[in-house]
Amino acid sequence: MTTKQAVSEIEMRILRNTISCLCIALLGACHNTSAPPGFPANYVLVRVNGVQLPAPLRALPESPIVVDGILVLDGSGNATETEHQQVMVAPGNLTITGSYTYTMKDNAILFHPDCVILALTTTCGTAPVGTFVGTHLVIDISGAGNGPVYDYQLGVSE
Repeated sequence: MTTKQAVSEIEMRILRNTISCLCIALLGACHNTSAPPGFPANYVLVRVNGVQLPAPLRALPESPIVVDGILVLDGSGNATETEHQQVMVAPGNLTITGSYTYTMKDNAILFHPDCVILALTTTCGTAPVGTFVGTHLVIDISGAGNGPVYDYQLGVSE
């Protein structure tokens, strides 16, 4: 084998290794980090309206303070939420719990509120809308962009 052939063989090995590393890196980069997690999934509330907990629910002096919260998605379209608030107007602690159904499409989640039938009309709350962003689930509680925004972080699955 000549020196020229040996150099060409070394260059080919380096080129092959470089291409292999590049392909592996590209495959990792193509992973969708905004995809929903595996289920069941527990999310821990970390921010309300961009403010680290404990945080006021609204920008009013008498607004309840959200102390903590957890959201559990079971993977079959059922969600449960527990939230603890400190109430200023009638001092004390308040625990809010709720059960919902939800549907998902891509990195979005839509929660379906319970509807109340009153006489001949049906009233439904506005459906909260969420988006999976990495390990976070950001939910607009009002569903319309004018209510509180909850930022949940993926916690430990059961």
